[in-house]
Amino acid sequence: MKKQQAYIQSSLLERDKKLLDPIKETQETKKLITATEQEEKKGKKMLVTVLEIAY
Repeated sequence: MKKQQAYIQSSLLERDKKLLDPIKETQETKKLITATEQEEKKGKKMLVTVLEIAY
């Protein structure tokens, strides 16, 4: 009975990990995309500022 319970517990943990890993990867990807977009906005703002000063 203990072996069966341990097997069930192990199986549930493995299943949970397989379900959560792709979700975590998606969240990390979204964070990277957001950070990249923010850096692009900063770069554009800086370019506009430089062009305004130049003219």
